[in-house]
Amino acid sequence: MSVVIGYVSDYFSIVMTDTRITYGKNAEMGWNDNYEKLVSIPNMGWATGVGVFGFIDKFNRKLGKMEQTTIPIMEKLFKKTLEQEKHNHEFLKDFIDTTVITCSWVGIQEDKSKFRVGLFNKEHFGHRLVELGTHHITILFPYDYWKNLAGWKILK
Repeated sequence: MSVVIGYVSDYFSIVMTDTRITYGKNAEMGWNDNYEKLVSIPNMGWATGVGVFGFIDKFNRKLGKMEQTTIPIMEKLFKKTLEQEKHNHEFLKDFIDTTVITCSWVGIQEDKSKFRVGLFNKEHFGHRLVELGTHHITILFPYDYWKNLAGWKILK
């Protein structure tokens, strides 16, 4: 179960996540509370995600090893990793499509640095990296978070 928070301003960007990974759809095979899910991308920023951990981890580790990174290169890597993981884990393909990967980076716009945070999600964006808007807090929850809340009673 993961939660990812992203924010972008004119002066900085933030990507935050927890350190818990679960094994099995409902953690029936256990969990680990000390896993570093935030991966440094050299000369760029950070990456993390919400969804199928194996897919997120493979993509982020490959991205972290790249010497040169551009948006088209990241989109190509996302597509290739997505297709490989769906082929290798057919029973997870629907969950892989709903997985969200978040990346931060610094670009150049009008001869000055521009902070950016973007999302990959096959279900909603295909293979494109979609940027977050400036001055909006984005919170990503596990796929079943809202469904599980439906049964909760609100205490007053």
